[in-house]
Amino acid sequence: SDVGGINRRPLKVIFTLEEGLGRVVGRKVVDVRICSCPKRDKQQEEARLEVQEGQARRIAERFASSTVVVPNNQMMPPPGKKLLEKEPIIMVPVHADDFKKLNEFAEAAWVMREVTKDPRNADSIKDSIKETRRRLLHKHNSQLLKTLEKNKKPS
Repeated sequence: SDVGGINRRPLKVIFTLEEGLGRVVGRKVVDVRICSCPKRDKQQEEARLEVQEGQARRIAERFASSTVVVPNNQMMPPPGKKLLEKEPIIMVPVHADDFKKLNEFAEAAWVMREVTKDPRNADSIKDSIKETRRRLLHKHNSQLLKTLEKNKKPS
């Protein structure tokens, strides 16, 4: 804050942590300002910070009052997209060469997650998941499945 002109240069204090043998363990450099009126400078800096905090608080309050949070179970798909099932299912583009392994993994992960919740009904859960996945695969990838079946038969 003081006008020092060309004579005012940056001042730094260096703190060095050393072991007993003089080996440097750590070092921290801190910028220091020396001025003729530290109380005034402190008050000005605190006032500037209060203004910045007030602006941030007002922005946050406006954002919070204008934002609507919709629970997952009430979210609708974007226009032009269909709601697939009750379960949250996402279609992921996968190269045809990687499809078989990723498909097996996805099914196994889904089965394990659901069976862990209700181990007594493991068989019905597994069958239900397989049927749901088969239906979705045929609906969205019928051409790919036909190609895979053709490639599989000669073996």
